Amino acid sequence: MSEPVAPSAVYSIRQEKVLLRIATGGSGQSGLLEALAKAFVQYCIDSKGVEPFLVEWYKSDTTFSIENLRKGVADVAITYHGVAEKTALDDNIVDRVVYAWRDHWLLIGPKTNPAALPENSQASVFSLFTKLFSQMEEKKDSQSPIKFLSRFPFQAIREAANRGEYTVTDKGTWLAIEDETREKFTIFVSALAPPQSGSLGTIPPQPGSSGTTPPQPGSAGSNKAAVPLSWSTDEIYFFKDRQYVRINTVWDTIDKNAKDVWSMWPALKDLEFTPINAIFSAPENKIDAYFFCGSRCARLNTQTGQLADDGGPFNFQEKWPCLKDLGFDLVDAAMSFGFKGPESASVICFFRKETYALVDVNQNFLVEAGHTALRFNALAKANFKTIDAVVFKPRRGEREAYFFSGSQYALVDLIGDKIAWGPVNVDTMWRSLKTVGFY
Repeated sequence: MSEPVAPSAVYSIRQEKVLLRIATGGSGQSGLLEALAKAFVQYCIDSKGVEPFLVEWYKSDTTFSIENLRKGVADVAITYHGVAEKTALDDNIVDRVVYAWRDHWLLIGPKTNPAALPENSQASVFSLFTKLFSQMEEKKDSQSPIKFLSRFPFQAIREAANRGEYTVTDKGTWLAIEDETREKFTIFVSALAPPQSGSLGTIPPQPGSSGTTPPQPGSAGSNKAAVPLSWSTDEIYFFKDRQYVRINTVWDTIDKNAKDVWSMWPALKDLEFTPINAIFSAPENKIDAYFFCGSRCARLNTQTGQLADDGGPFNFQEKWPCLKDLGFDLVDAAMSFGFKGPESASVICFFRKETYALVDVNQNFLVEAGHTALRFNALAKANFKTIDAVVFKPRRGEREAYFFSGSQYALVDLIGDKIAWGPVNVDTMWRSLKTVGFY
């Protein structure tokens, strides 16, 4: 038997068609896009039975990537600016935005460090940039001015290395660039990109800071929260300010009148928790639930109103540090993401202002985070920018949930990420909540 001989060339009369055009910047330069494209083509061949096809890359930053979509030059864009993405949605340039990943950004500069930035410190990104630009302004007329270079990632990092300047790059570019370029730099800070646009490091005014009466711990956040009764098929607890009611969601009736929270929940009285900002049921024991008030959180038995074993209280930013990293000073609402499957049984979705975060609360790691309207199509269509409360609809196996925002609510099909009902005013459909003055 003769040995197999490898062909010297392969010929084909078939010309592969271009079926996907992607506009993006740094992910193309770093090689990430190539890896994703090849994996996607292979997946389509293996799982969908399609013929091989080509994927084209159009190099552009977010602004021009969106412009490429508008002109029909590209089919998909990989972008990194929440405001620009929201504008593209509002202008009907795109029909949806899907969260993919967050970059790790690096502030790097020459080893000589003419701006004298602190190395290996815990300084914030904001303080480092403040110092850098202060030094740039101070030395702008000197013989050796300090400069910050902004270009496409590979161009920026190479030019900054040659010129001895500072720049920002992403971790993919940093790892993909040649060693001799990396060796010319010092990394001053490495951080995840913020989940939404906004002023870097901006600190909002603190209530009570002008000599006024200090607010209640949770008063700066949502003053509403809800949780299902795991031992009762159709009922939920709904909290507002210092009161709560027990509602039958089928008949829209309440068990007596609104009651003072502290009179019926002894642990909340002992902890001086009021108002309750958010609640979510414990993943492994639905009788227990986590109650949030300001920066604190406690785990309670919802039948007895007492603290559960090892129920705290604790600082939620210390228990789940990723929430602190994302800027969650409070929690407005929270719900289990277990409807996604067993692998998400301990994943909780936290909401704060216009941001969401998916956190595995048992393993203590961040799954993903970003702008709520860009992640949840149903909430975007309802025009719910912030979430005051969320609670699963009884008898639906956590597949549907009521979302409350301002004076409105919507019932959302979580599996399909679509609106099942609403949005409508709460006081027109939840007469019980109107009767007790919650709406």
